[in-house]
Amino acid sequence: MNTNHRRHFILTLLLGAGCVLAADHPLGLNENHPYGRLTSDYVTPHVAWGNPYHAGKIRALVLAPTWSQRETVELAQRLALDYTPFMTASFMEIVQPAASDAAFRAFQPPPEVVNRVLQESLQKNYDVIVIGKLNWPLLLPRQRLQLLEKVSEGAGLVYINPPEAHKELDVITAEAPVAAAREFILGGVPVAKLPAFRTQPGEKLLKAFQFGKGRVVILDYAEKVPQKDCEGWPCLTPAWDATSYTKAADGPAPVDKLPETQWVPYEYYQSLVARAVVWAATKESPIQIQIEVPASLPWPMAAKMVTVTASGAPEKAVLQATVRDRYDPARVFPLSLKERRPDGASLALTELSCGEYFLDAWVQSPGGKSTQTWS
Repeated sequence: MNTNHRRHFILTLLLGAGCVLAADHPLGLNENHPYGRLTSDYVTPHVAWGNPYHAGKIRALVLAPTWSQRETVELAQRLALDYTPFMTASFMEIVQPAASDAAFRAFQPPPEVVNRVLQESLQKNYDVIVIGKLNWPLLLPRQRLQLLEKVSEGAGLVYINPPEAHKELDVITAEAPVAAAREFILGGVPVAKLPAFRTQPGEKLLKAFQFGKGRVVILDYAEKVPQKDCEGWPCLTPAWDATSYTKAADGPAPVDKLPETQWVPYEYYQSLVARAVVWAATKESPIQIQIEVPASLPWPMAAKMVTVTASGAPEKAVLQATVRDRYDPARVFPLSLKERRPDGASLALTELSCGEYFLDAWVQSPGGKSTQTWS
């Protein structure tokens, strides 16, 4: 069985800006101005894939529209990040022309402030730079050069939905793809079972390269981002289906398209981005997880065994595994350890009703204080 089949089996029978209201604005703007503010005070339900992480917090510069930067916080809940957000007006513009409506214009950041923030951000050192679906030419040539210089000097780059063709980007993807990156990033995510990727071949979804001393990951979701208004459009993960299905001719919405069934796949979209960030930042663990589930799992499920192999794990590493319901994020079942081996363990499934499930595994440092890797 391939990795995706081992990890997925069937039993037969807020994208707000996260703005902080405080007396003083960090950029000297009005105290209620949303630009330049991002808070982790509001914690949403999430799977802590790599938080805390054995390599510590990964320093990341995230470039994305203001109203989609909440996804940066969502990523930081799941992977240990020390993030610096740079906010743009949209996916196509750094700043927008001044609005004629004074009330709306009050929430537009002054262009000189935006440019100053970008220049200050580019002066810092990062483990990885994440570009969330922005159009590359929206940056000035000297700013693009600064970013590429940082990558060539060792910073990683994760570019999500880059433009189809640009000579500067062609330079960083000129070398042969790095096969090991695909194995690490995609090997830990059930890509074939996620709604957004079912028609997207793996070789199109992810490409990885070496550019100078830096690692580059291209994630292509084959989606067209909004040209102007981008409120509610995610910058790091695939957009959800926005079809209304209100007309009789449209028929009932497929189950995979219903918003309430997207919460579990969303965790794996975030896991994909997290693994891309880890690899690009050169923070991946040498430990490799392999999950083996029997080809047939007849009901009842209680005490049925699965095998988790963790090659290269420390002797006293902690191994954990759970089974997650495909459609209900509240239905998560831990597996009980039955036999520990030097390279892994045998674990027993709990009683499960018939349905569709994902199986996840973590290798944690001795004492369970941080995550070494997950799959």
